[in-house]
Amino acid sequence: MERFIKKHGKRWVWSPTFKMHVARTVLDKGLSYLEAAELFNIKRVKTVGEWVKQFRKELAGSNAIDMVTQSSPTGAVDLSLSDHITELQRSLDN
Repeated sequence: MERFIKKHGKRWVWSPTFKMHVARTVLDKGLSYLEAAELFNIKRVKTVGEWVKQFRKELAGSNAIDMVTQSSPTGAVDLSLSDHITELQRSLDN
């Protein structure tokens, strides 16, 4: 997996694929932002939080159900995943 696109001045520009991987790992494994930053060697913990926030926003978007339907071999929506998305949306509202 490509970790970064290029070094821009004094900072790295992370690839979208890597950002999504980190955010999914945080949500799937229940890691804290600090644990994820240490695991993936990211200097700023806040960076991980920003990626997770963006990932949650994308999940809550209108394409979330479409993505689940497309990834399902039968085309049916996995209700447990749908419930998980609803739970994430509630936590964002609080």
